Parts: sequence; structure tokens; C-alpha cells
Amino acid sequence: MEALLGVLQEGDETLYKRAWKVWQSCRDKYDDPVADLYERDDLALTGDPQAAFEQQGSLKHFTQVFKASDIAEPLASFDAEARVEMAQEVMRSKGWIVAGVREGGQVSGYLQLQDLDTGVCREYRREFSHGQLLHADASLSDVIQVLTRYESCFVALLGGVNGIILRSFIQKPIVRMWLFGMITIIEMNLTQNIRELHPDEGWQQQMNEKRLQVARALQQERTRRGQECGLLECLQLSDKAQILINDEEALKKFGFDTRRSAKKVMKDLESLRNNLAHSQDIVAHDWPQIARMTRRIEMRTRWGEGD
Repeated sequence: MEALLGVLQEGDETLYKRAWKVWQSCRDKYDDPVADLYERDDLALTGDPQAAFEQQGSLKHFTQVFKASDIAEPLASFDAEARVEMAQEVMRSKGWIVAGVREGGQVSGYLQLQDLDTGVCREYRREFSHGQLLHADASLSDVIQVLTRYESCFVALLGGVNGIILRSFIQKPIVRMWLFGMITIIEMNLTQNIRELHPDEGWQQQMNEKRLQVARALQQERTRRGQECGLLECLQLSDKAQILINDEEALKKFGFDTRRSAKKVMKDLESLRNNLAHSQDIVAHDWPQIARMTRRIEMRTRWGEGD
């Protein structure tokens, strides 16, 4: 909530102050934010201290190793006094929907192709909103947060605005790899939690026979290929989630009020994972879950650093 409030300062002032008071009230209830990180998150870490440490390190790696500069593209720009007709022609020929506007040699705002009619570029210049600008070293989580609120994210480096990221850039291979990696960490966490909850493999009693047969068939195939693995590792993501959702304590641990809400989140997460694996469009179909997952993980890693 603190992270979200940090980018909502341009909204309604009364609602902003009210939300800030709610956040302060909630914060006062938690004496130990690190303990809260492990106990109340829907992507909660395992109770095993060593595994928790390793998973926290993996999450931190995936939130910090990739930067805005890795997916940004150069921001083309036009002089403020340039004719709009010329800018339109160039933008259409290049497939640009956004371009910068230069004043005094520096990019001071931007144009959107859909706005342009006649006149000079200065007349159609849009101001950069504070929330639209990121430094080149900003995390991909920060990029997604901006693109959830705006159509364009602009990247600043060496004192000037010289890069742009559009929502369509999230389709790039490096971002898909980043998202898939985080989902993998989440699934590993689910597996570890099941082991702790059912050390005697009692989880099998909660599975219908058809789903178990699917897992056994996969286990046999992996064994045939020389890939030794347990039956639990052969379950689908949704199967693992279902086992934990059936347990009241686990449900609370992951921060869900109802099984229905937990199932919805896991269904969306599995949809994202499948679309990533099969090179499907993740922007059109999976944006809400991308935004939710990256924000929650970003907050986890920041809390883990004591922020």
C-alpha cells in the first residue's frame, strides 16, 4: 500500500489523505514488517529459514537484475516549431505512435500520433507526468506500475529524456523470461509449503484420481528420460494451489479471505504462465495479473531489505 500511495499523489487530495491515514493505522499494527512478509503474503515464503533465504534471494535477483534500459527504445523527437504534417508523415512511416518534442535542444514533452491535426508540434505537446518518468536503472516492476496507469513510460538518462517504453514492449523476450522466472519461484514455494503441510504425502488424499493419473504419467515419462523426480513435482500449478487452498491455515497464510478469491488468483497466474510458455499475447489477456504479481513481489523484496 505504501508503494502504491507513492505514485497516487496526483489524484484526489481528500481521498489521498484518507488512504494515507489507513496505511499508517495498518502499519502501527505490525511491529515486525519482516515477520509480516513471511506470514501474511499471498506469495508467502516457506517456513524453512534456509529455503526462505534462498527464495528471498531469487526474488530479489529477478526484481533487480533487469532494468528499464533493457527494454527501452530510443525516443525520436521533433523540434517544437516543426510542422505537424511533417511529424505525422514521419511517425506513420516509422510506425511510431509517440514522439518527443524538443525545445532548446532538450526533450520537454511528447506527441501522440492520434492527437495531431494541423499547425506546429508545440501546439500538441503533452507534459510528462511525474509518474511517467523513470530512470534507466528502474526495475521492470516499476515499469509495469507506470504502464498500468499510463500508455507510455519515458526513460531518463544523463539529464535528459531519451527513451520510451510502451505496453507492447512487455512482449519482448527478456520480459517474458523475467515473468516466467518469477512464476517458477512462486511454484517452487507452493511445492515447499505442501511438503511442510503434508510431510507424509497426505496431500494425495485431496486429489481426484484423474489428476493423480496425469501426474503419475508425467512422472513415469520423466523417469524414462532419466529425470528423477517426486510425484509432487509432477502436479500442475493449479493442483498444487488447490491442495493449499483446501487448508484453512494455509489459506490465511497466503492472505486470502475465501477459497474463491484464491482460486481466481491462481487461475489467472496459470493462464499467464501458459501464455508465456506458448508465446501468446500476454498484454491483451494477462495485464491485471502481471501488474498484481510484479507489485506484490516488488514490495516483498523491499520489505526484506528493511524498507
